[in-house]
Amino acid sequence: MTTSSVSLPDRPNLRFLKDRAKAMVKEGRASSLAQAQHTLARTYGFANWAMLKAHIEPLQAEQRLAATHRLIQAAANGDLKNLDAALRAGANAKHVYDGGESYDTFRPPMKAAIESGQLEAVRRLLDHGALDRAWHWDGLQGARQRGHDDIVALLSERRRVEVDLGAAIRRGDLEAIEALLDADPTLARANEASHSAQQAPVYLAAQQGDVRVVRRLIQAGADPAAAWHASSFNAMTVARYQGNRALVELLESHHVTSPDVTDYLYAASQGDLDRVRKFLDAGLDVNAKCACAHHVIVHAFRSGNASLLQLVLDRGADIRLSNGWEGYIWFTDLIEAGNVEAVRQILDLGYNVNHRDDHGNTPLSIARQAGQQAVEDLLLAYAGKANG
Repeated sequence: MTTSSVSLPDRPNLRFLKDRAKAMVKEGRASSLAQAQHTLARTYGFANWAMLKAHIEPLQAEQRLAATHRLIQAAANGDLKNLDAALRAGANAKHVYDGGESYDTFRPPMKAAIESGQLEAVRRLLDHGALDRAWHWDGLQGARQRGHDDIVALLSERRRVEVDLGAAIRRGDLEAIEALLDADPTLARANEASHSAQQAPVYLAAQQGDVRVVRRLIQAGADPAAAWHASSFNAMTVARYQGNRALVELLESHHVTSPDVTDYLYAASQGDLDRVRKFLDAGLDVNAKCACAHHVIVHAFRSGNASLLQLVLDRGADIRLSNGWEGYIWFTDLIEAGNVEAVRQILDLGYNVNHRDDHGNTPLSIARQAGQQAVEDLLLAYAGKANG
């Protein structure tokens, strides 16, 4: 930092400085945006814009997180005055996770409001795009459990409209989509952080291959990189799989990416033997995992394509490497459903019968909790073999 007579404010705002730089160009005080930004950086004592930006961004992140924590407290108390103040200070109404919370203890603003039965706070947060479900938490279910009937009514109506939006997307009915988004733009972000089977609108529209609808949802505030159900599959993954060049270009303009490993796992989820073989022939590690720790055997098994499952096994896929947090997606579901033969097949492939998930659950404890006696007997038999 160089000597300067001008100090940054206590709460520097990078967007404000960017707007100032644009104004300098428009007013003729700089010949280009880069020159204007450099001039501003020097004014505040920094050698260049990159150094100014690097100084401000961490400060803004800290300020946003502090404001978000104030928002959570205000939401829990139904304190609309402080709730609005926190939002004006940059609090993130869509906040889900700050890196220090576990799946069991996280408490986004909406969850705080619903748990406390604060109807008006819930309304205000919805107006600012807050998510009413995230990870495995469902705000509607939480409101029902606590007997907050007014919030149940509000969220039930919202879910009904979300269903209408999904149906319009599947029909490709842009007029109906426009009407729904004009009435409530926050619908564009429905399900974006949820681990339920419901899809985020932009992901659903990508599945239909409808560039017009994807563009309109993004304009309404949808996250163009929203992923599906606890996976790294996003609209770009789908667009690349479909070979939809127009959609790929639109998503590229919003900096959406989909790594090869994600595309490989998506192909496996579709039971696409030829596409998976091409990835492996090109040198991709058969046991490579995506950012969400998914493994190819999970998707090959669930696709129902026996030839695909055999291919990845022949290429060295190791089912023991699928013992990640994502195991609940397939193995736990099969146990709870009482699917004895599927559970037997997975165990025969080498799945660790004694594996403990992040919550300390084992396949056996899950079977007992679900009351699946036949699966429990099977697991006990395999556990005896493993421990004998």
